Amino acid sequence: MDRTRRGPGAWRKRRRPTGAIAAVVIALLTLGAGPAPGSEKDAAPPRETTRVVPEHASGAAASVPPVPPGAARELARLQKRISAHVAAGGTTYTFASYLDRTKGQIVLESDAPPDVVVAVTGRRATASLRTPTAAPPQDRSANQFHRRNDDPPFKGGAGIRATAANGPCTAGFALRDSGGTVYGTGSASCLPAGASVSTESGVSSHGTVVLRQPAVDAAVIAGRSYGGRIYTGGPASTTTIPVLSAGDAVIGGANYCYSGRTSGEVCGGQVVSVNGQLCGAQSCWGPLLVVRGGPLPQPGDQGAPFYAKDANGAHARGQVFVTSGSSCFVTPWRRLSSALGLSIQTG
Repeated sequence: MDRTRRGPGAWRKRRRPTGAIAAVVIALLTLGAGPAPGSEKDAAPPRETTRVVPEHASGAAASVPPVPPGAARELARLQKRISAHVAAGGTTYTFASYLDRTKGQIVLESDAPPDVVVAVTGRRATASLRTPTAAPPQDRSANQFHRRNDDPPFKGGAGIRATAANGPCTAGFALRDSGGTVYGTGSASCLPAGASVSTESGVSSHGTVVLRQPAVDAAVIAGRSYGGRIYTGGPASTTTIPVLSAGDAVIGGANYCYSGRTSGEVCGGQVVSVNGQLCGAQSCWGPLLVVRGGPLPQPGDQGAPFYAKDANGAHARGQVFVTSGSSCFVTPWRRLSSALGLSIQTG
């Protein structure tokens, strides 16, 4: 169930199945801190284009109820209590919390026993974490390009790997710096610092990891040609669409998509929160987008592009971080762009 290789610093083996988040947190914490970000950054985060995109056009955000009185303060207290517990002594369990704006409810998910959840958080979990299904066998065919055997310029949603024992995982959006150099991206939990990256098939070099930012589970890949397009269709698809813009997701916005090497393109997700927090081992991550509805990302989908889609192409909204229970957690576009000092490469 672990999404990446296990290392010497991984959590101790549990006596029962772990939740989906736990495997991801292990990976994030055992690969080490990445190099400091480069000094050259874009002058400002990219702004949304004037194009009307699906989540605005549907009017879904208008149906989101107001935040219940005191809910934000209660969530802040809950997340602070969990963070303090983790900082003080770590944890062998994982805790996910957020305010579901579509229902006006605080959600707490954990793979810990009920008594531990109460002791740590002061309240009972609203749901238990579940283990995702296993990834399908690797597609080793190399007779044509497709999602798992990509060719330059490399596209988002393709299968990539650092070594035979690490991955596979999914290529993210192509990003560019202020000088116009274009890079590939992926998941820091899958791609160690300085690693040589290949296509999932192993036929082509995908470049070298030149920057890792574990706080947003992102890695920057350089040295090859990367394009502003992402794969659609199934796990062995050859179809792609252009990336048109990048911006913030809308609470209540529906029919969001992700495109991963395991699941292919999956649409139908709704953003229910922008203040998700994940805590495990000795660290917490957030704020993260929380997405519900539609099939959840599976092992190998980490790093996948998350986007709104219209008839013309894709509008970047973030990068798949982890699955927990019945929710998908996503690094928001603005946090991703800021942490990497890069902006979107359109197609």
